[in-house]
Amino acid sequence: MSNQCLAKPYSQNLLDYIAEYRREHPGEVRMEDVADWMIEEDLWDPPKRGVHGLLTKDLKRVARESRIEDPQGRKVRAMHAAKTERVDANGNKIFDVVWDHLFEMSHDHALKSFFQRHDNIAKQCNALNRDVQSYNDNNPNAEGREIQLEFDFMVNEAAEDVVEEILESNDPKRPR
Repeated sequence: MSNQCLAKPYSQNLLDYIAEYRREHPGEVRMEDVADWMIEEDLWDPPKRGVHGLLTKDLKRVARESRIEDPQGRKVRAMHAAKTERVDANGNKIFDVVWDHLFEMSHDHALKSFFQRHDNIAKQCNALNRDVQSYNDNNPNAEGREIQLEFDFMVNEAAEDVVEEILESNDPKRPR
């Protein structure tokens, strides 16, 4: 077995720089200050990502942030993403994210988009709950002042089963 040196992923390098910055600047940090420090210290080489990737990222951000007012006066997200799967000519699974406007998207797109977004929110809530519990259990600054968050909107497994049954009875071809 060779002792091959594998380069760390870009994200791990960034985490290492955050840790280094925090060692030199204890306490809370603003990521803007970390970025300034990295650039001043010549610690960062911009990734060789093309303008197409940068533009794509900006387009996704503005689509996600775009809000409109519906006829009932509610501020709602205008564009909705849905991850879809396709198979290329070589038989490889390809996942695409496609966007459509709230008032024009198909029912299939709406189901995919809303259920995927719901699942992501539930995952984020569970991750937040784990973070809060770990803070309460392991941070000495929390002693006697534990943080308690209410997750009334979290979906538990029993509720997910009921939702699945309703969906299956209403639409046996529910998109995944």
